[in-house]
Amino acid sequence: MKIKRDRILVVTLILLWAYFSFQSWIGSSEYWPVTLSGYWKDWDRAPSLIYKPVFHLVLTPLYFFNLDSVTHLQWAKGLFTFIGGTSLFLLYRILRHHLELLISLLIWGLVLFSQLGFSQLGKIRSDLLSFFFFLFGYLLLVIHEKKKLISTLILLVFFEMLMILTTPKAFLFPLALATICLSINRVNFRHWFWTHVGLFALAIITLLLVTIVRGDFYFYDALQTLFIVSRDSVSTQTSAIDGRFLRLSENAPLVLTVLSLIFFSIRKKLNISKISFLFIALLTSAVLCSLFLIRPLLPFYLLVNLVLVLILFLPTLQSLPKAWLALLLVISLGIFCRDFRHTFFSSNADQLIAIRKIESELKKIKKIKIFDGLGILPRVPNTLSYMGPSDSLSVQWAQTELIQNQPEFVIFTSRISLLSTPALNFLQINYRSVGPGYWLRNDIKENIQLQELPVAI
Repeated sequence: MKIKRDRILVVTLILLWAYFSFQSWIGSSEYWPVTLSGYWKDWDRAPSLIYKPVFHLVLTPLYFFNLDSVTHLQWAKGLFTFIGGTSLFLLYRILRHHLELLISLLIWGLVLFSQLGFSQLGKIRSDLLSFFFFLFGYLLLVIHEKKKLISTLILLVFFEMLMILTTPKAFLFPLALATICLSINRVNFRHWFWTHVGLFALAIITLLLVTIVRGDFYFYDALQTLFIVSRDSVSTQTSAIDGRFLRLSENAPLVLTVLSLIFFSIRKKLNISKISFLFIALLTSAVLCSLFLIRPLLPFYLLVNLVLVLILFLPTLQSLPKAWLALLLVISLGIFCRDFRHTFFSSNADQLIAIRKIESELKKIKKIKIFDGLGILPRVPNTLSYMGPSDSLSVQWAQTELIQNQPEFVIFTSRISLLSTPALNFLQINYRSVGPGYWLRNDIKENIQLQELPVAI
């Protein structure tokens, strides 16, 4: 069987990307799902297990093996590097199905060599797993599926549920997949509508039952935290807006591709019905508006939504001038070469050395439970006190957990700084420093040596 040269090029670039992605810096939000996936019996204390079940189930099998924390994190990193690499390949397959070879390679290169694409696609994030399901669903439903309306509807609903159960924040992905399937008559609108009325009713009932069981309104508070500006953060809104534009300017070639694509779509209009075009236009507006409603403008969120717009307007991509795309790719490659060591890649070697040393020293203590707000040691018992940077509810919960249960060891991560002054004073009184950012409870007599480690992660 003849292997196409363009696929060899794409796979080679993906393998090169995977080499760096596997060794890249582990972000603060990546630790928590890895650790939390081993605490299903404590689901009532960890709400993200409830509303991101698929995401955590993907990570749970790692707990079936006898691993230390470093090896556990490396396997998780490797798994999501594989998922990110597969997403890149699926994206190329989708582009190549609709577009000629040169334009497909140019668009794909703009995604890969953007600061967002290269540095974010391998992160351990629910958004990126949901994006993978979207691409896989698109490949099956739009490219390979025959016109069997019932089987297509079942598959569509399955992928929509998979994406939502991976993370509710990915609600635009199932809407996009459904819009595309409806626009090319893959499914019947009436069947699709009434199926989703039933699913929506089931989701509301489930949410109410979970709220009653938990006895609080966590989901309402979490949604409010995501969209509404808190009084404490009003003074930081100007800098937040500046940060959004900085993030967009850092990825100017990819952003310009999306904007020029929309411009050409308005000029020439897609070769579909007016209703379908209206749906796609409204959905695209929702995607772009969400970039300024969601705070903060997280890089992985921006990446998947920009690519989502590209896929929504695939028929128009063919009309984009090749010279314009080539120029944008050259600029993108120039930025990539200039800033590779600053914004595109940062090694996780020091992180893993620190984690291995901390875990080794903590083995001296027979009974140990740590408090760090992040979960950087997945194989050491944790208080399950995650502290979101803009989630006051999680910070209050963590403070209560710290003061009531007094865990043996505290790692002063960036999230611990979110604690209130009384909680920090409690730490200073009841714990002693055993290294820069590492605190041991005063009654623990074991000699823990962490002075030579860098400041806590």
